[in-house]
Amino acid sequence: MAAQLNRLFAQRLAITTTARTLLPPITAAHASSRVALPLAAPAISSSSSFATAAATQTQTPAQKKRAAAAAAREKERAQKAKERERARAAKLKEKEKVKAAKEKERAKARLAKEQAKEAKKLKPWELLDADGKKVPLPTETRPRIQSAWIHFLLQRLPTLKSELEAADPSQVPIGAPAVARRAADEWRSMSDSAKEPYTSAAARQIAERPAKLAEWEASLTAQDRARIAAYNRHLGKVGGKNQIKITRDPKRPVKPATAFMRFLSAKREEYDQEGVGRGVPQARKAGEEWNRLGEEAKKTYEAAYQAEMPAYKAALDEYLRSTTVAA
Repeated sequence: MAAQLNRLFAQRLAITTTARTLLPPITAAHASSRVALPLAAPAISSSSSFATAAATQTQTPAQKKRAAAAAAREKERAQKAKERERARAAKLKEKEKVKAAKEKERAKARLAKEQAKEAKKLKPWELLDADGKKVPLPTETRPRIQSAWIHFLLQRLPTLKSELEAADPSQVPIGAPAVARRAADEWRSMSDSAKEPYTSAAARQIAERPAKLAEWEASLTAQDRARIAAYNRHLGKVGGKNQIKITRDPKRPVKPATAFMRFLSAKREEYDQEGVGRGVPQARKAGEEWNRLGEEAKKTYEAAYQAEMPAYKAALDEYLRSTTVAA
């Protein structure tokens, strides 16, 4: 079809050229009334573009309508494809967001579980009874001293609270701070003779405390002492000042003196004659001499220490097994 169109235009061009040659020149007078003759066809850059342009010019209205509809459908398909791609990307992003949120929640749950597990772990000074309840520290039963004011407060609180509530029912219930303030006012207004019963009770406690404290310490088992020592170490780490001081259990085996302590004991009489003070001064001088002492000389003290260790370990195991509370 392209070849036919080319021939058609060539023929038309030849006719136009011939006509221009045969006709006389057109003057300016009748140029305005001249009928314009068709000119040559525009140059075609390529056969394909010419064919496309020619096909478009020769399309019928129905064909043009179908072509426009096809172009609209293609545009619509492209638009829908873009929308699907955007929706897919948004869905993927939301999925990743949900996944990250779930992972964060799982990490948070793991952390909470680990913290709960750590909280359930028994501290070195804690102990559970047969029912799984924590056994109080032995220090809870340690004899204490109460002042005269505390004796008065403990005796006066129940009746004073009832008196205050009866005097002013609108203030019921009355809190403990208000009752304590009223009791303090009464205590300050009391005479020495009125305070004497409470002062005597406090004095009796002070006098009886050493015997009761010795009795309490004698009742402590090896495990009780280990729990108190562990709690004291904890208080020392956190800066606590209420550590419980107890005397050493006389039943517990005494650990043999180390090689250095044996050397210090051997040199103590010599240091006393030289006028070196006991305690830190003698320990410092013995340490300097110990560091200068040869290995052969130290072996005597080391051998004596190692010889006593087996008997000490056996006695310590027997002592720990003799406790009445299972470890």
